Amino acid sequence: MPSIHSYADADTFLHTRGKPVPRKKVANHTYLVRDDHKIHVLLHRTYVLTYTPDTIVINTGGWLTVTTKARINDCLPRGYVVYSDKGTWYLSEGWMHTSVRHWRYTDGITMLERNGSWHPVESTMLPDEKGHQDDRHNAAMRKLIGQYLKDFERIDAERQARLTTQGTCTLCRGAEWPVVNGRSRIITYGDQMDDTQHLIDHMLDRYLPDGLVPAALTEKGYLEHPNHGVATIKRALRSYLSSRLFVGATAPVHGRHPNVLQEAAA
Repeated sequence: MPSIHSYADADTFLHTRGKPVPRKKVANHTYLVRDDHKIHVLLHRTYVLTYTPDTIVINTGGWLTVTTKARINDCLPRGYVVYSDKGTWYLSEGWMHTSVRHWRYTDGITMLERNGSWHPVESTMLPDEKGHQDDRHNAAMRKLIGQYLKDFERIDAERQARLTTQGTCTLCRGAEWPVVNGRSRIITYGDQMDDTQHLIDHMLDRYLPDGLVPAALTEKGYLEHPNHGVATIKRALRSYLSSRLFVGATAPVHGRHPNVLQEAAA
């Protein structure tokens, strides 16, 4: 990837034979895009960085993935890095906890250039108390998901026994949507309504709706059929539940985009 760390670098790269161009590829699925007095680093459909002559805005668009992190780090001002520690993202001066300063990551962090050096704008940071609230919430969700998956085989046996006598959760039902690579996945009505509370209720009640496993499997890229092993289903469920119930700057297990309808319609 070319050396791009500021608006000036990006503007220089977006010239061909001395003339400005609107767009140019810099890496796999990654482009520089000129937009009036801004230049964006576009990864797939997300502007992960936006440059102006004296500011840089960072945004994952919900894609908390290794690739997103790599593209951001390739294009941040020298000396700054985004890293994850136990699933939580940080912006840091230098690597990990060896840095002088680091901040809890949140989309919209803005860096400002003054006298030749870059500094994060404190008002765009995640407040400490909000970060602590997120940590407490995520710890509770991690414990709840772990216990639910620990009891999965018993809960699934109960589901099989009730198949002819009970229905399923309406919000866990859904329809197949095609996605960009040609396969299909199930988008539940809960996802379409952005309702995650019903998932917490199911885990508290030790209840496995009929539609939950197919939705989790197809999101993970598996075919919807009953022949998957218990370990495969549990991995898919952990990813599915974590990506919907974790909050803040905590990376979902597989970086699921929060807007599933946008992803499915791509």
